[in-house]
Amino acid sequence: MPSNRPSRGDPARSGPPAAGVAEGSHEMPDGTRRRGGAPPACGTGDNRRVSRPSHIARAAGAVALAIGLSRVLGLAREMSISHLFPPEQTDAFVAAFRVPTLLRDLLAEGALATAFVPIFARVLRVEGAARAAAVARTVLAALAVASAGLALVVVVWPGGYARLVAAGFDPGRLGTTGLLGRLMAPFLVSVALGSVLAGIANVRGRFFAPALAPALLNVGMLVGAWWLASPLGDLGWPPVSGLAVGAVLGGALQLALLTVAAGGRAALTGPLARWDDPEVRRVMLRLAPAAFAVAATYLNVILDTWLASFHGTGPVSWLFFAMRLWMLPVGVIGVGLATAQLATASRAVAAGDPGALRTALGQALRSAVLLVVPAAAGLVLLARPLVRVIYRHGAFDETAATGTALVLALYAVGLPGHVVSKLLVPTFHAIGDPWTPARLSAFAVLVKLALSAALVPLIGWPGLALATGLAALAHAALAARAIGPRVGGWRGLALGRTLIAAAVAAGGLAVVLPAAGRLLAGLVPGAAWGHAAVRLGMLVALGLVLVAAIVAGSGLPEGRWLGRLTRRRPGQEGDGA
Repeated sequence: MPSNRPSRGDPARSGPPAAGVAEGSHEMPDGTRRRGGAPPACGTGDNRRVSRPSHIARAAGAVALAIGLSRVLGLAREMSISHLFPPEQTDAFVAAFRVPTLLRDLLAEGALATAFVPIFARVLRVEGAARAAAVARTVLAALAVASAGLALVVVVWPGGYARLVAAGFDPGRLGTTGLLGRLMAPFLVSVALGSVLAGIANVRGRFFAPALAPALLNVGMLVGAWWLASPLGDLGWPPVSGLAVGAVLGGALQLALLTVAAGGRAALTGPLARWDDPEVRRVMLRLAPAAFAVAATYLNVILDTWLASFHGTGPVSWLFFAMRLWMLPVGVIGVGLATAQLATASRAVAAGDPGALRTALGQALRSAVLLVVPAAAGLVLLARPLVRVIYRHGAFDETAATGTALVLALYAVGLPGHVVSKLLVPTFHAIGDPWTPARLSAFAVLVKLALSAALVPLIGWPGLALATGLAALAHAALAARAIGPRVGGWRGLALGRTLIAAAVAAGGLAVVLPAAGRLLAGLVPGAAWGHAAVRLGMLVALGLVLVAAIVAGSGLPEGRWLGRLTRRRPGQEGDGA
């Protein structure tokens, strides 16, 4: 007789209730009711896997590997942009790409995941794969219609779109921004659909392929920058149009990979649920607050672009290039842990196991803090050599390098806050509370506006970056205060020891890296790019060794788990890639 327990091979899957099990209903942690069978037993089946403290670290390892590859390709993309295109064209592309990037960040890495994943995980566990697939296909159809409508608005109203994202641009840059927005409109649809497919794959334990998908966007844009820009320029288009066409190509490649990871044709074809289906309605009702809940930092970046557009040519691009370097640790640390944390928390809530939820959140926070605090210190200390090695060539001059390094150091102030928020916000949604993080996000945006108004008159446009960093710290502090009582408090999770170890690691970097930099300047002298790259590589390697030694000596179990991330094959996590 089939069992009503989930399969160990795929912790999110289960069949329909076993024959002969009495029908009934049981209250679930998210406020819905479980139909049929006995209440889910804590500590059995997938719950054992969910509650193992090392599970998130292993799952995050697969995600971090894929995201690391994507970020490396992303750096190659940004190096190509800074090298090939003058600041006027780069400013226009950055502004035009802001809304597609915002939609991608909100859906693929935030709102859609937190609104859809917990519900899909519960339906898959309680009602079976066929029912879950019907709900997912209906959500896909709804987002396809909505994103196509948004794309149509951009195509029909390019001038208004350009003024919306960069009102301070001169007429030439406004015209280029509108053209690029039109060209990239189809990318909006691929982002919306891909976010649902990535959520399906993650719930099924396939973390690697969805995390790898952004690398394909970078591949498409590299093709556009190097092989499409010149032919389009010969046809009379701005050469930067090649980047926009490359983004559409990369979006199509992403969508193809995510379709395979989510189950192929079965994920797209088959019966739909009713439009007024309770589960579909629940996803849609959660989507708006979920979007705003994770939007604080991303909306603040949009505000940075809009405000910087009034400060002449250059600051819009410099903020963008600094943000791309800032996003490297966010992607490898924050997104990797948050993706695994959301799926794990959703399964724990669906299984009625609050202990597993608390354990998973504590382990994710300890892992994040141990990594992100030293990473922030490293970005501050190495901002100038990092920017010079990566961007200082081609059309990217010394003025641009100085401005970018300054805002990178200021953005880094808020890096720990942003990563911690990426872990805490999905936990609210996993326990069925989308409105608290939405209110916190609204407050963070107000804090950002107030800080910008205070800092820009004092230190100029770089104050925009510092305001964003400080607002991220405020958002994380408020989120931690709000979620603490909901998960049984923070006592007993060793967070104090973790903060001390992270602070020691950051302090060690502050002492060692400047001294090592002076020593290397004598051992490897010269301003040539190769010499600068060697010095930077040695400083980064030294910093990694120092942080690893301090983390390993902290006595925290994360020191062992994090050390195993790079030694574990992604396929061991059932990624399906």
